Amino acid sequence: VVMNHAGYATLADMQEYQFGALYLSGAERQKILGDRWTNWRPAAGQSWHSFNDYINFSDSAAWEKWWGKKWIRTDIGDYDSPGFDDLTLSLAFLPDIKTESTTPSGLPAFYANKPDTKAKFIEGYTPRDYLTHWLSQWVHDYGIDGFRVDTAKNVELPAWQQLKTQASAALREWKQANPDKALDNSPFWMTGEAWGHGVMKSDYYRYGFDAMINFDYQEQAAKAVDCLAEMGPVWQQMTDKMQDFNVLSYLSSHDTRLFREGGDKAAELLLLSPGAVQIFYGDESARPFGPTGSDPLQGTRSDMNWQDVSGKSAAAVAHWQRISQFRARHPAIGAGQQTTLTLKHGYGFVRQYGDDTVMVVWAGRR
Repeated sequence: VVMNHAGYATLADMQEYQFGALYLSGAERQKILGDRWTNWRPAAGQSWHSFNDYINFSDSAAWEKWWGKKWIRTDIGDYDSPGFDDLTLSLAFLPDIKTESTTPSGLPAFYANKPDTKAKFIEGYTPRDYLTHWLSQWVHDYGIDGFRVDTAKNVELPAWQQLKTQASAALREWKQANPDKALDNSPFWMTGEAWGHGVMKSDYYRYGFDAMINFDYQEQAAKAVDCLAEMGPVWQQMTDKMQDFNVLSYLSSHDTRLFREGGDKAAELLLLSPGAVQIFYGDESARPFGPTGSDPLQGTRSDMNWQDVSGKSAAAVAHWQRISQFRARHPAIGAGQQTTLTLKHGYGFVRQYGDDTVMVVWAGRR
């Protein structure tokens, strides 16, 4: 989920919700954009970003019909300009939502031209109040049991606590109303992305986060693909540190790169890790890097290679399933205290959590 920013203005939204202005008019607009502006395609010498050349971003009155000045700051029209700190900057030129505002905002202006909206005006609500209310409504209606928060550092910490509190209450209500659908009695779980965060107990944990994404793990794992023992000090340090907090570790990420080192050993590197872990789709089937276009990281979000799941990657998928099921049966893997074994050959450890104890031994290459 995102509370920091809204999306870019698109031609489709401008036409449907009647905000913004174009430099084009009459026959020229019809020739270039047609009846449905969303069907626009780049001409020779243009890119997919070239539609911005047709937009008049300076028409203040036309852009006031977008979000409205009480909702966002942006360099468009006469909106308040973005700041230079993490909480008020315009991330990648995206409109920054005024989550810090204490001024009641009403609904976004363009909602007046969105007849299918379910949003209701609520007296006294600020942008933050509306966002946390809307997001927790998804939990209330569908029983969503956790959020992965994007760009956590770009929103005030109390806003995240407000979201966690409301989402937690919503999940409790949903489980009470749907006892036959509830998977368990676990509370709402929230993890967050703060670029560069590692294994440390930061202030995020005081404001509703159950885990933060561990950005250190990808490269630590890459150094251990030839010898699992290289992860020994990393895992020992993680279990020693994480006595009263948690992190979410990953191998592949849409923000960094796909991890394809180590073959089957990637499953052990991730799924035997202390703390929480995230399998990025296609890690188990070696999903290939895809086309990039103007975004060099777009290839990390390639189509899932479904044909390989039961084809050339079937054995690898089965291995990931086997280790995943072992992890699921033994909470000590993720939550236990580790004791590293002293072995003459190979590498091993014991982890214990409550009455669950596991021993893992890696004998090395055959």
